[in-house]
Amino acid sequence: MLSYLLPVFYAVLQLMLLMLVGFLARRSRLWGTDFFRSLSGFVVKIALPLYFVVRVGRADLSAIAEVIVMPVLALAVIGLGLILSLGVFSLTRYAGSDRRAGIALSTFGNAAYIPLTLAAVLPASVPAIAARYGDELPTVMIAAFVFGFSPLLWSVGRYVMSRRHDDASRIDLRHLVSPPLVGTLIGLVIALSGLQPIVANPLLPFYHVFDAFDRLGTLTLPLALICMGALIGGLRVSRSALSHYLGMATLVSTVRYVLIPGAFFALLRFGALTAFGPVALYVLFLEMHTPPATNLALMANESGVNTEHAAVTLLITHVLYLMLMPFYLGAFLWLTGSA
Repeated sequence: MLSYLLPVFYAVLQLMLLMLVGFLARRSRLWGTDFFRSLSGFVVKIALPLYFVVRVGRADLSAIAEVIVMPVLALAVIGLGLILSLGVFSLTRYAGSDRRAGIALSTFGNAAYIPLTLAAVLPASVPAIAARYGDELPTVMIAAFVFGFSPLLWSVGRYVMSRRHDDASRIDLRHLVSPPLVGTLIGLVIALSGLQPIVANPLLPFYHVFDAFDRLGTLTLPLALICMGALIGGLRVSRSALSHYLGMATLVSTVRYVLIPGAFFALLRFGALTAFGPVALYVLFLEMHTPPATNLALMANESGVNTEHAAVTLLITHVLYLMLMPFYLGAFLWLTGSA
């Protein structure tokens, strides 16, 4: 187990350094809010959907049964996070907007960018992961997980995070469909409809279209992480409110880094996850060990609610992630016999 801590730390460090680039660039004020909003829009609406089209469309879906179950697991993970966060915040004095923000940040993790980047980076750093899981099928399963996760984040998560106490509006169902979700659907249609030989034939133009999209895909995840860092860097918090939100960030960290991982390892230790194959189990591990979704800060910014809470919590939880993830992954590899 200990032999894997340093390689995993370096892999996670790559993620954090890319986010630090975005954070410092935003803090420098050389590139303003409009620039990063446009860049983030490009990543979410164009680059990431095309990334899913190529990765899912070219994948060998011989393990289609496990791919199909991932959206259901996404709902289960959200449900677990919601139950745990409701339990934790019911024991505290926080109420109203503070409590809703804490529940949203505890319930919804970063289901796309961080797991996707780790699935790409870890095989190069840890040979045992490359040998057992590879990097192709985990990407497809993460896309399938996001397929179930993203609609709830952008509808329920957005509603909980940004609703004011006097707001009588309902959940906006228009957010149930997102560009990454559409990209995943298109990729699945290509993979399951027999079109793969067409896009894999270099004599046909479709192959070269896919190749161009694939080259764009190599930039998608680094750009996404830079945008995440810029989003955090653009948030502001007053010193007088810092101590107040430190307590909230501690509660969110307890749910994200103690209770949810504890539930995963308890299920793993007592054999409740034996029905899942090794790759599905690996992806589930990645998805249950993430910091809060940074898009929640975007939602808070747009509504003008809970911005300070989001700023403090995201900064603290991402620093903690860098320190804790190597130990979590080492324990996972040891318990599954991969170490």
